Amino acid sequence: KFKAGPTTQAEVKECSAALENWQLALISVGPRILDFENIYVKSQVVKSFSVYNDLPSAILVSMQYEAPELNRSTPVSQVIPSAQAAGFDVMVCSAMPQSFQRQVIYTINGMHAFKLLVKAEITPVFLKMSRGDLNFRFSEDNLERTLTETVTLTNSGNSSARFSWHGGNASFAINPTQGVIRAGTSCTCEVVFSPPNSGGMMEASLNLKTEDGEDQFLRCVGQVPDASCVLQSRRLELGILAVGLPHERSVQIVNNGKSAAVFHVEGVPDGITISPMRGRVPLDGRADLDVHVLLDRQMQLETAVTLCIRGGKPLRLPISAQAMVPNIEMMEDEIEFGQLTLGAMASAPITLKNSSAVEGTLYVNLQPYPEFSLSLAEEKSEAKEEEGDYDANAIQTITLQQHQLGVGVVGDALAGGNPTGAKAGWMMAPGSFPAAAEDDDEEANSQIYKITVQPHYTLHMHLSYQPANLGQHFFEFPILAAGGVKHDGLRKAVRAEALRPRMLFSDTTLDFKTKVVPTGV
Repeated sequence: KFKAGPTTQAEVKECSAALENWQLALISVGPRILDFENIYVKSQVVKSFSVYNDLPSAILVSMQYEAPELNRSTPVSQVIPSAQAAGFDVMVCSAMPQSFQRQVIYTINGMHAFKLLVKAEITPVFLKMSRGDLNFRFSEDNLERTLTETVTLTNSGNSSARFSWHGGNASFAINPTQGVIRAGTSCTCEVVFSPPNSGGMMEASLNLKTEDGEDQFLRCVGQVPDASCVLQSRRLELGILAVGLPHERSVQIVNNGKSAAVFHVEGVPDGITISPMRGRVPLDGRADLDVHVLLDRQMQLETAVTLCIRGGKPLRLPISAQAMVPNIEMMEDEIEFGQLTLGAMASAPITLKNSSAVEGTLYVNLQPYPEFSLSLAEEKSEAKEEEGDYDANAIQTITLQQHQLGVGVVGDALAGGNPTGAKAGWMMAPGSFPAAAEDDDEEANSQIYKITVQPHYTLHMHLSYQPANLGQHFFEFPILAAGGVKHDGLRKAVRAEALRPRMLFSDTTLDFKTKVVPTGV
């Protein structure tokens, strides 16, 4: 761009001189027609009109932008030196749609007038919708709660377009509801159909409003079969449960409607797991819901879960339970083995009494004490008040992982810290903490036990001690209730001492393994 007017005497003389035809022929201009084609209202589009001066003197070119649609064009005039080209930025901007066509007069040296044609098709802002109708219909195997369809908005114009959606309802929702689409780009909108609680056909007309453009409408139609279900049990009463122990119950959903029904479970509180969380109930059929309850503290549970039936009324399942910590005590004051020589074996009785109305589960980890083992007493336990069944599976060996899951947070202490639950300050003999077993999943060689004590039951066990190393043992018996709880009634001390015998065998066991005995036949 050059200056708007002459400033020196030479420039004033040159820019006021009349030019002959051969001189005017040395001035090149272009293009003679500026066609802006299709542009949006209120958009600003610029095209360049250039003038090349091949004369030996400077010239003054002035533009007359008389139309209001062109009043933002610049510059109005320029002094173009010899052998130079100058550009004029012609801008078209209109707030009204129209077929615009105007002639712009430009003069050279104030006396030679010429015409430049400027034309444009100014249109409202327009977004092209990929679809005008959306039809929502659930397929036979569709278990989703909602259906989603998409519609694409394309802006083929020359400037950005701002849009917003209106007219949605509870059954049809669209996202995003508003936005700006740049020129030459598109935006995909998602329409979600949420069936009402009654079957039938739902319709809606979503209004697409475009700023500086005309309104468009998107017709949405959704249909879902009318469904109806009932719960076989109106209330799930679990009674008294033991803290930290899983409990499972089953509830049936009965389809009493005229079509297959799809359900979804909502509002499941902590401590309760329901499977499956969604499913299909055939016509005149039933479906089972497995309710898994595992409560980690003593509490009175009063809650409810909601079963949303697609195309039907939701169902409410109240759940109640009382979680109690089993009251289990060890009857012995302490576990005393006295003094044993290496290679000998002794057993001490352990009696667990469950005086509560719920089953209790305990965990004993003897891995830090490989010289000790736990077993069930051979004689029958004292019976419950009504029955006297002998539970041969009251003690089971488990893996370290199962132990950690059973005791919860306390199981993390096995990785470091105090893995026995012993009180601080209690002394233990050297060698009492061997390296962890190479394979914790081998239950047969595990020294971790799961103990189950039935309600109102007294369980008799034996703790055996077979010393392999010299030293003293004085530790708290490593027993924990499910969930990692340890009551004072379970805190008992274990005392034992291993002495060197006067005669020591190199091996205390002679294993001949399996041999074939000849018959002489």
